[in-house]
Amino acid sequence: MGRPPAGIADRVLDSVDEQVYVVDRDYRITYANRRFPDDPETDPRAYVGERCHAVTHGFEVPCSDLGYECPVEAAFADRPATVTHEHRDADGESAIVEIEGVPLHSEPDHVAMIRTDVTDRTAREAELQTFKKAVDEAGLAIFITDVDGTIEYVNPAFEEITGYPAREALGRTPRILNSGRLSESYYRRMWAAITDGRRWHEVVPNERRSGQLYYADQTIAPILENGEVDRFVAIQRDVTDRMERNRHLQLFNRVLRHNFRNTLNVIVGVADSLEADGDEHLTLLYLLREASAELGTLSEKAYEISRLLLRRQDQTCFENLDGTIEGLLGDFREDHPDVVIERRGRLTVPLHADPVFPRAIEELIENAIEHAQTPDHRIEVCTGVEDGTAWIGITDTGPGIPPHEYQVITGEAEITQIDHGSGLGLWLAYWIVRRSGGSMAFETETSPGTTVRIELPLDRTSARSAVGTQPASRPHRLGAVGADSEPGGR
Repeated sequence: MGRPPAGIADRVLDSVDEQVYVVDRDYRITYANRRFPDDPETDPRAYVGERCHAVTHGFEVPCSDLGYECPVEAAFADRPATVTHEHRDADGESAIVEIEGVPLHSEPDHVAMIRTDVTDRTAREAELQTFKKAVDEAGLAIFITDVDGTIEYVNPAFEEITGYPAREALGRTPRILNSGRLSESYYRRMWAAITDGRRWHEVVPNERRSGQLYYADQTIAPILENGEVDRFVAIQRDVTDRMERNRHLQLFNRVLRHNFRNTLNVIVGVADSLEADGDEHLTLLYLLREASAELGTLSEKAYEISRLLLRRQDQTCFENLDGTIEGLLGDFREDHPDVVIERRGRLTVPLHADPVFPRAIEELIENAIEHAQTPDHRIEVCTGVEDGTAWIGITDTGPGIPPHEYQVITGEAEITQIDHGSGLGLWLAYWIVRRSGGSMAFETETSPGTTVRIELPLDRTSARSAVGTQPASRPHRLGAVGADSEPGGR
């Protein structure tokens, strides 16, 4: 068989985007249109007489001999087939092509092959498949709605978290998750925001198919098409456990403060009665006053810790922590004129830490002053940068941190052994430092006094700017507690 009769057929076949060629029963190419050559400068007639598997694959034998489905053989068997193959050009470059074999009933010894390059499409489909797999396995409930709010897609995590199978959710609206705990005005505000092209993020109380309440940390974002809102995508993380934990912490805090206030009132009442009885009870009166003050301090620090744990973990950049430390020392010098407070070293690099990080420094200085029970009443605050780490050392001349407090921080004792406010203050400092990605260490071997050392890692920018910085004297590290360890247990 030669080329088709000259005329319109040639022009039509040469104008299509697909590569079209005709193959006989010996797999020899008898015709190829102008799109067939991978090199546009090559005359398609150069391929006439060549075997198709040699030209398209570089194989010496037909595809079927190597275990591939052969569209040529399928077409000759009068069962048209479309297969996807990897073809290589003369330079060895590969392409993914889709080939359709079509029987030519007017020419029973020939079949037509229509080849389309689908390399880009295959790559896009692979990317979409990867994305779909990530969405399916992310553990986040994801659903997509049209502009009217009708659900068009849900992922497996949506089914698992909400209890609604896809067949029940599709075609309905997200109101199937409405727990009735949010007002209509809330939904109006949300709808106004997302239809205006803005994202909406909130923790919302939803209801599962079973009627059980759950809390979802939800983000709703518009999907834009040519600048117009075309659809909405919602992503939910089930935070029910976290919300329950927060609720329990809040309850603990209320009960703790209530009981402390009641006990405090009893102590104050007894103290008032003793005071009215005269001087013989002055010692007891003093002890009661001290106990009441200590209970009040413990209550406030417990409240601070609960607020810290309930707050979303975050970090901020302290551009001038050095100035903050100087301000704290100035306040302490004014409040405690009998205590000598010295400062050595400087912190001149930005530091990223929890927004309340200065509170940890304040608590440790306060604790040091409280225990500086020596004639010279001396406190030393040293700061420096060493090996990509910023550190703050606070040393007092007191008798040292009581073992039951120190051992809780190092994990050598149970939490129940903390029995006064300064111990809980060390807990507060620990949690703040931990949330800042840092560590705390203690030196108590050298008597008298204690050194508490805080270390914070520098980011790359701060580390580069700190090159050449000379550190102040480095306290000996003992009993380090880092971001991966827990106080209050072995």
